[in-house]
Amino acid sequence: MGNASVLLQFMEQRERLGDEFDRLEKQLAPHKGIPPEKRVWHCPEERQVTESALNRCEELMKEILTNDEISMTKMEELKDKAEKDLRRVQLAKNSAPAYARQSQLPQ
Repeated sequence: MGNASVLLQFMEQRERLGDEFDRLEKQLAPHKGIPPEKRVWHCPEERQVTESALNRCEELMKEILTNDEISMTKMEELKDKAEKDLRRVQLAKNSAPAYARQSQLPQ
């Protein structure tokens, strides 16, 4: 169950980050399509800070997408393992009556 709880926590955190990115994207929507050099900045430092923040956001988005890919791979592996385990249990369940009958035969 540990893997499932970690996965659920990850999905909750990812959803919160996604919501935050959506909120920021809406705030920045009026500035889309305007090149940074044509925007009005209060001071050169503001442009530098904004550019740094944008670069960091892009890095974080790449990291989130990479983690999503890793998580999807892990989920597939866990799903495949669970399917194999379930098939083994089902096979054992189906075979158990035959062994029970065999043990009841006179020897």
